[in-house]
Amino acid sequence: MAQGWFRRPKGRLVYVWQIEDPKTGRKLERAKVVGDATLSDEEGWQLVGAMKQDGRIKSEVGTPSENPLFSEVASYYLSHKEWKKRSTKTLHEHVVNDILVPRWGDKVAVKIEPPKIKAWLKSLDGENGTRYKIKTVMGIRIPVAATSTSMVYSGC
Repeated sequence: MAQGWFRRPKGRLVYVWQIEDPKTGRKLERAKVVGDATLSDEEGWQLVGAMKQDGRIKSEVGTPSENPLFSEVASYYLSHKEWKKRSTKTLHEHVVNDILVPRWGDKVAVKIEPPKIKAWLKSLDGENGTRYKIKTVMGIRIPVAATSTSMVYSGC
């Protein structure tokens, strides 16, 4: 079992760990939001232990999740995408971390149905351009999870 560590970005307690890509041997970082940043490390470790037991965190080297949650797919995407422009990276990080993960993060990515996404997008306050940006960013992630049984092997 790999041991991880905590980060506290933007008011969240995030458990981070590394696994090794069996094809390339590269170390790949994985992350999972476990709660609010106000939690102590001790409370965080208790939550991580529970998540490992129920299968929401797989920390064995080379063991990918068979049905990744949207938050896992999003985290993988943000950490592996090569960005041409800093402004695009900033936009995608904002949309993923502040809009998509709070709504869809605990759902299995391949089971999120398009009608539910459309209804949710229509319910959002904002202009059509904003909804279009959110839809575009979300659309990049879902096909990655849907076409691959493993985020380790998918090529974002």
